[in-house]
Amino acid sequence: MAEDVGCKDCHTQVEESEEMTDDILKQACINCHDDDPAYGKMVDEWRKDVESLDIQNLKKQLRQVQKSVLLAIRNGDYTYDAQDLINNADKNLKQLLKGNPIHNLEFSKDLASKVKTLTEKAHKQLQRNRTIKTLSDRSYKY
Repeated sequence: MAEDVGCKDCHTQVEESEEMTDDILKQACINCHDDDPAYGKMVDEWRKDVESLDIQNLKKQLRQVQKSVLLAIRNGDYTYDAQDLINNADKNLKQLLKGNPIHNLEFSKDLASKVKTLTEKAHKQLQRNRTIKTLSDRSYKY
C-alpha cells in the first residue's frame, strides 16, 4: 500500500469488533478513488503478491533446519553459527506474520527473502560442519 495511507483510510467501513474482508477493503479503495472499480482490483493483486511470498513453505523450511540443528546437537556437531542464523530467520518470520503482509508488501518481501536466505545459510552451515563417516571403523585405523 502507499506510504501516505493510514489504517483508517482502508479500514473505514469496519467496526472494531468486525473482521476486515477483501470485499470491504475493495469498496474502501473504490470509494477513495472516485468510484473507479479498477482500484478494487488492486486488492486481488496484493493478495497474489502475498501468496507469492510462499509463507507456508518458509515455515516448513525453517522447521526442517531447526530439526537438523537438534539432530546435530545430539551428534555433538558444532551448531552455534547455524543456531544464530535460524534464530534470526525465526524472528524475521514472526515479524512477517505479525505485520500481515498485505499492509506493507515491499517490507514483507524483504522479510521473506531474509528468512529464505538465513534458512539456506543455516542449512549450508550445518552441512559444512557435519562429519560424514562413509567407511567402516576398520578403514579409519592405521
